[in-house]
Amino acid sequence: MGVIVVVVVVVVVVVVVVVVVVVVVVVVVVAAAEVVVIVVVAAVEVVILLEEAAVVVVIIVALVVVAVARTNSLNGSSSNSSSSSSSSSSSSSSSSSSSSSSSSSSSTNSLNVVVVVVLTVFMVVVVVVVVVVIAAASAAVVVVVVVVVVVVVVVVVVVVVVVVVVVVVVIIITVIVIQLKTF
Repeated sequence: MGVIVVVVVVVVVVVVVVVVVVVVVVVVVVAAAEVVVIVVVAAVEVVILLEEAAVVVVIIVALVVVAVARTNSLNGSSSNSSSSSSSSSSSSSSSSSSSSSSSSSSSTNSLNVVVVVVLTVFMVVVVVVVVVVIAAASAAVVVVVVVVVVVVVVVVVVVVVVVVVVVVVVIIITVIVIQLKTF
């Protein structure tokens, strides 16, 4: 009778230890997964904020460029009109100032085209980088969730198998002991 009590106590202790280990493992795994998910979400939010800041900077630069171009254009036309008003006294100086203002206008237009192209390329690069980073972060979150689920399922299955095996072994040993005691 004392042997049966010892066997029952051992079975209970083993089951309790197994359950405690399972709970601890599951809690640790879930906590780690939550930390990883929080970090990934924070990284995505930071990237989105950086993208918005880059867009604001690009818009400001574009506005400054347009304002400078308009100012240069207005200055060129005013100097052109003053040179044309003074052209009644000298036609050769009028033609030379007209050619210089046209070349200045041409260089300003070229600069505007270059600036617009550079800003467009920059915007495309920023958008592509943001899309890639967000896609990678989303994939990382999905992978983390899948890994957590798989780990939890594996741990639960292993624990169940171990508990069943232990209980079966203990029952077999108990039956054998009882039979030996009877004989």
